[in-house]
Amino acid sequence: MIQSKKIKSLDKSQLHPPGTVEAQYRQLEEDLKFYWDKQSDYLDFNRVEKVSCSLCDEPPPEGACVVFLKYRFPYLCCPSCSLIYPSPRPKIQFINEQYKSGRFASTFKEIYLPSAPYRMKTIFRERVEDIILQRVPSGKLLDIGCGSGHFLKVAANCGFEVYGVEPQPQMAAFAETELGLKNIHSGSFEGLEFPGVHFDVITLWDVLEHVPSPHSVLQNVFKRLRPGGWVFAYTENVESFNVFIAKEDSEIFAPDVHLRHYSPKTFRMEFEKAGFKVREVMTRGLDIQHIETTVKVKKGKYPEPELQWMFEMSNELQEVINVCGRGDNLRLFAQKER
Repeated sequence: MIQSKKIKSLDKSQLHPPGTVEAQYRQLEEDLKFYWDKQSDYLDFNRVEKVSCSLCDEPPPEGACVVFLKYRFPYLCCPSCSLIYPSPRPKIQFINEQYKSGRFASTFKEIYLPSAPYRMKTIFRERVEDIILQRVPSGKLLDIGCGSGHFLKVAANCGFEVYGVEPQPQMAAFAETELGLKNIHSGSFEGLEFPGVHFDVITLWDVLEHVPSPHSVLQNVFKRLRPGGWVFAYTENVESFNVFIAKEDSEIFAPDVHLRHYSPKTFRMEFEKAGFKVREVMTRGLDIQHIETTVKVKKGKYPEPELQWMFEMSNELQEVINVCGRGDNLRLFAQKER
């Protein structure tokens, strides 16, 4: 098993320009009120729909399996596989709108583009140099959900022949025109053809929690990989220290964009179901920094003075959290066996 190099502490203020994350929290609350039934204390069934577990197809359980409510949305724990997911959740047309013109689309302009140079020097460089190159020295790399292309730019600079798929058209256009990347496809990965191309690497950085059918995506990934090829995937860890402290207030719970929440166990199950050989599952995180933001946004709900020691020892405590597998960034590396 190859271990990635020790990750240096990240400066969250450079990842998220001041005030932007807090603004996103507030906007989430306003956006989710759109789904409320104004005549009751429940949801408007014209705007939401019940869904089954996307991992094992178990119908949504009732009552006892509700883990918590967030702005009236019930979060369920599947009794068969333990996947956590919201049901009812917003109908797919409203979810799609978030990526075109809603709160999620705005994060690219307000957060990701301003912080792109810092992310390229830190997060994206680590992904390429410490994780991918340790397993795949060169070849064709496809990034699904490539955003504005800054990760691909780092991978291209390290010698990979890069391809990208991005459903948000403005971001795909940015990758082509501003970063000069070729082979950027605007639209869905589903049904996209790459004639004569089989990839050595496919990456899914924070993608599978967003898509309606992760199994369908992974089946297509499996087909597109050459034998022996690698897939690298990140998602949020529902068993993180962040969630343990903040619970439903954690920023990961956003039912209009995050359609499911994986633990290390269920994330592994998702890839094994699609035929992959999982080589490693690990966690890292910014748990303490995320908790600190939640405490600021939810002023008065949490005993801030009692948590101050945690914020002052952020780096040391985060290392312990990572070693225990409770970091809020869940990482999985898998192969298509030869």
